[in-house]
Amino acid sequence: MPTAARSSAPSTSKSRATRRPADMPGWAKNLLTLLGALGFLALACEFVLFRLVMPGTDLPANAMIDGLIRWQPDSTGVYRRGNAIAAPFRINRQGWNSRHESYAEARSGKCRALLIGDSYVEAFQVEHRASLAERLEDQHGAEVYRFGISGAPLSQYVLMAERLVPRYAPDRVIVLLVHNDFVESYRRLPGRFTSSFLKLDLNEGRVAGETPPAPYVAPATDWLRRSATMRFFWYRWNVTPETLRRALGGGERFAANVAVDEVAAELPNIRVATEHLFARLARLGRPVLVAMDGVRQAIYDGSDDASGVRALNRLAAEAAARHGLAFLDLHTAFAADWAQHRQRFDFGDVDFHWNQRGHDLAARAIGRPC
Repeated sequence: MPTAARSSAPSTSKSRATRRPADMPGWAKNLLTLLGALGFLALACEFVLFRLVMPGTDLPANAMIDGLIRWQPDSTGVYRRGNAIAAPFRINRQGWNSRHESYAEARSGKCRALLIGDSYVEAFQVEHRASLAERLEDQHGAEVYRFGISGAPLSQYVLMAERLVPRYAPDRVIVLLVHNDFVESYRRLPGRFTSSFLKLDLNEGRVAGETPPAPYVAPATDWLRRSATMRFFWYRWNVTPETLRRALGGGERFAANVAVDEVAAELPNIRVATEHLFARLARLGRPVLVAMDGVRQAIYDGSDDASGVRALNRLAAEAAARHGLAFLDLHTAFAADWAQHRQRFDFGDVDFHWNQRGHDLAARAIGRPC
């Protein structure tokens, strides 16, 4: 029987080739890997390295209470600067760094002085029980309430004194001046809360008015400022555009925290502002001592203030005399101590604020607070 030839009928359905998606290019894979690694590193730095291993400085939040910018009450932490400073701070119930948990309005029978100033009175650089205010208390059995806020100028000190004297009824008011307090009393500067300081309005050589403090509102980017990474680099190690510019030899020349080249040109405006503000201090109805920082770099260099910044000390002394205010130029005390001991009153390149020696020496120079 003949075998029928078997023919395989061609399939009516065409085979369809399945195409695999194109592989991701190598550079894209590498980019994703890099971004993932950087993200992991950033998270590790933020939540482990810069919190537990190498912490940045602690930062209290700001608050505006009774029209005065200050710190969030009942905050604690450790202020760090480089490897030179690790100082505990404690913000009391009124919003000021102090060993007093609260400032009582009722008198205790002790002599009471109010110490008003900027970051030198705030004194985050030393332990909160050992600043100028506490040294004055310990040496003289007095009650010294300190009111310090970073960046405040002389105009803000006067506003603070006018608000605080009626509340606390002190025997004396001590105002601690530093050299950038004058120009910044009438010049608007950028900053997180500089608009919350009182500013004078000068016009044609006179005080034409004033700009009151603006209410403080935390900026939307405040979370970034308070991140552990920012607190480590920006605040602990001072890695900022300005310090980098100075390190590269750019920017203005500074001495005692003022632009050296503008001191002489600004003296007429400084004189007008100082006369106005010292007159207001004289109207407080309390004895006032104005103590002013020395030009410490000139002391260390053994120079006769080649920068000319000490002209501000002389201007302040003359204005204080005209308005019946006591005046103490701390330059004299610092220079005498340096000549004898050759020990700095600050942290040098790390932080130019007073160290413990600076606070102790200032307290001895001021003497009895009342």
